[in-house]
Amino acid sequence: MGFEELGDDELIRWLGGWIANVAGTVDVAAAGDTENAGKITVSIQGDLVRLELNQAAKRMQPDSLSRAIERGYVQAYREALHQVGQVFDRIEQDVAGNAVLRRRIRRIREEHRDRSGLRRMLKRQAQRQEPTWDPAADPLRHRI
Repeated sequence: MGFEELGDDELIRWLGGWIANVAGTVDVAAAGDTENAGKITVSIQGDLVRLELNQAAKRMQPDSLSRAIERGYVQAYREALHQVGQVFDRIEQDVAGNAVLRRRIRRIREEHRDRSGLRRMLKRQAQRQEPTWDPAADPLRHRI
C-alpha cells in the first residue's frame, strides 16, 4: 500500500483520513415494531449525517418517533464504531506479510480504540485539513 515508510504520526493521520469518513446507517423503528420508519446515518464524530423518514413515520406518535430516532442514533453510532474496527481489520490483512508494520497498526489500534483515542486521531486529521470558507461567517470573503 506504500505506507511502510510513514512515521507513526503520518500513519495515524493517514488512518484518521480513512476513519474520518466512516458513518453508520441503521433503520429507524419503534420498539417492538417491525415496520421500518426510515433510516438514520451518524458519522464517527457523532454528527447526524442524514435522517430519512418514510410514510410509516407519519403514522407514529411524536414521542414514539422521537424515541425511535434516539435509539437509531445510538445504534448508528455503534455501527460506525464497528466499521472502524473493520477498517483496522482490513488494514491488518493487507499488511499481514510485514510483521513490523502489522505490529505498528495493532499498537495504533490499541491506542485509539476508545472514544477519546478516536477523538485524538480525528483531531489530528482535522488539523491537517485546510480550513474551508464559511459564507455565514464571512459572506464577502474578507477573511475576518
